[in-house]
Amino acid sequence: MRALSYAQARAHNSTQMLSLARVATPFSLDESDRFFFIGTCICRQMERALRARGLNVLSTSPAYPAGDNGLLGLSLHDKYYIRSILQELEWALGRATFPLESLVGMPRSTCADLQLPRAVHPVTREHALARREVLRKYFARIVDANVVVVELTGADQWFDRATGLGLNGEPPDWAARREPDRFEYQLWRYDDHYSAISELRSLLRGIAPSMRLVGIVNPGGLERTYRNADIETVSAFYSSTMRTALGNLADEFDDVAYFPTFEAFMNAPPAEVFEGNHVRPPVLDAAMGSMLHSFGIDRPATDPDYDEAAYLRANPDVAASVKAGRIPHGYRHWFAQGRAEGRGLTTPDCPTDEPIAAVDLQATIRATPPGSVPTRKRIAMPVIVTNTGSTSYASFGRYPVYFCYRWYDQEGTERETGRSVHTSLAGTLGPGETSAFDAWIATPEAPGTYTLALTLLQSNVAWFDDIDRKNGFRCAVIAKGGDMPPAREHREGLRL
Repeated sequence: MRALSYAQARAHNSTQMLSLARVATPFSLDESDRFFFIGTCICRQMERALRARGLNVLSTSPAYPAGDNGLLGLSLHDKYYIRSILQELEWALGRATFPLESLVGMPRSTCADLQLPRAVHPVTREHALARREVLRKYFARIVDANVVVVELTGADQWFDRATGLGLNGEPPDWAARREPDRFEYQLWRYDDHYSAISELRSLLRGIAPSMRLVGIVNPGGLERTYRNADIETVSAFYSSTMRTALGNLADEFDDVAYFPTFEAFMNAPPAEVFEGNHVRPPVLDAAMGSMLHSFGIDRPATDPDYDEAAYLRANPDVAASVKAGRIPHGYRHWFAQGRAEGRGLTTPDCPTDEPIAAVDLQATIRATPPGSVPTRKRIAMPVIVTNTGSTSYASFGRYPVYFCYRWYDQEGTERETGRSVHTSLAGTLGPGETSAFDAWIATPEAPGTYTLALTLLQSNVAWFDDIDRKNGFRCAVIAKGGDMPPAREHREGLRL
């Protein structure tokens, strides 16, 4: 316990409302700092905001093996749990070896990596190992950072008894059914979080004594919980526990800062902050501008966004240098010299920072959706997409193109607004090119007969099938109700 005298308490008396631009911080940042973010989609949005201001973001997403399609707000390197963060850094730093037992067998000769987000689709063992190598090199970039931003998201922890490791989400139902005694759900409390965050600080200080840690708490609410309580109560418990543990550590050490984006987002009207399952980009960008101001950096957002795979395609000489090991990744080249040289971020035929003209929003979609689906579930659906326009499409930049869908009831009214899952395209899809992949679909909340409309969407511009119905695929699907599927069939989802 820490006590204040009457005079000290009077001196600290305040009725000031929270302003992210006036948060007192224990240290300052400057434009020469090198940032590494660890977390989920909030961190990915924060990275974009910093890159737009010309700052060095070492955690910029890498180029994954071909065929890896991300969800909007989901990357293979997203981390939901502090224990999984610690393990990933130990492997990247060479202090431990990733156990192959964490690649669990799945149907059709595939496997799932228990350290990836649950929604990431299983792949062949060879593909999974290629992902692992990309992740090892990616997290190893942290040794060149001097500021680490960590987003605390999940409170409780799934645990693998076979490997002695915490998981990055719920174990796959298929694997858990075959080894029912392998996995357990650990109910974490304050002491567990404080200990784990302290361990993270010690690890970072071991990399470099000058390393600084900035912590935030994810503002998302739970969709379900494995505790015997309602989700609102458990969400409040999770958030308050993580925030208190992080805040207490920040009170103890001058190299740790807690930044109250959680409080700012949760105390604002939800409709102003959230768009579907994500913080609205303008809101997050404004919050990042305020956060940087509090830490001593004031820069306008003027730079275009960066995508590793696109930059390597647009600059074959850089790709060759990365492949030969002369430079670790394309982003280093872009930040150090590519910007000054005027290097292209994409091939000339792939606009990502300007809206595509409506006449060029053309595609054909082929799919065989099931005739019926359970309600309130996320399913993977094989689709084939062909670009029939004259412009390339890509899932990055200011106006990314995603595979998406809408549900309509029998009266033709759109339902499930704000719940659609966006599936990223696998790289750039050029004119005349075809891509086959698994698209993720969130099924309706309520039972009934629906029309499922599959199409492409250019974010903040237009749905392709609104331009022309031929740019999509539609079919009738029956959503069957009943009891919710067993908890193990869903990861513990968060709004963000």
